[in-house]
Amino acid sequence: LDDPLTEDNACAASSVAAEQSQVEVQVPIQVEVQVQVPVQVQVQVPVEVKTPAPVALYVVFDNSWSMYDNGLWSPAVDALTQFVKDPASAGMDVALNYFPGNNSSCVANGYNKPEVAMGKLPGNANAIANSLSTKGRGAIGTPIEGALYGVTDYCKTFQAAHPGQKCIAVLVTDGKPEWDSCETNQTSLANIAKKAWETDKVRTFAVGLKGADFTLLDKI
Repeated sequence: LDDPLTEDNACAASSVAAEQSQVEVQVPIQVEVQVQVPVQVQVQVPVEVKTPAPVALYVVFDNSWSMYDNGLWSPAVDALTQFVKDPASAGMDVALNYFPGNNSSCVANGYNKPEVAMGKLPGNANAIANSLSTKGRGAIGTPIEGALYGVTDYCKTFQAAHPGQKCIAVLVTDGKPEWDSCETNQTSLANIAKKAWETDKVRTFAVGLKGADFTLLDKI
């Protein structure tokens, strides 16, 4: 345009219309979202459950003169009678024999066959109590060697015939080893019980009354 003040130019300038422009702007917004997801976890925990094996007791009871002369027979009989009749003993098998006996010796024969056969309590309790109450004085002497051989020999045979059941040999005495030519050496006698454990897992318990050789019984 040569002359900006001419009428044509003025009209031209006034005819320009304003336009609105839209501008899109993206603004980043940080949003924290918490989502709860239920989770089920299964864990296997190994549990060891020990069930006690059924127990059978073979009791070989000292029936020597000293048990009577020293006043030990009656309280010992009362104790064993109470044990077999105790409701807590129910379900246990118990057999009974005596030493010295009619077939007393230094070997198992005579002691490996109980006078009161193995039977379950409480059913066998009366047979044991009756046997104890009617038993008379035995011989003089304490053949512990024969008693040990007999009680462990019986338990070996019993366990072989009753898999899963443990037979416990129980020797009850008030004396020390005295009988003709029977073994008296403590180590040799203890080894009878030791061998029964090592070869057949037969455990032996010795119950000592007043007058017993407790050093020997501890070794057994």
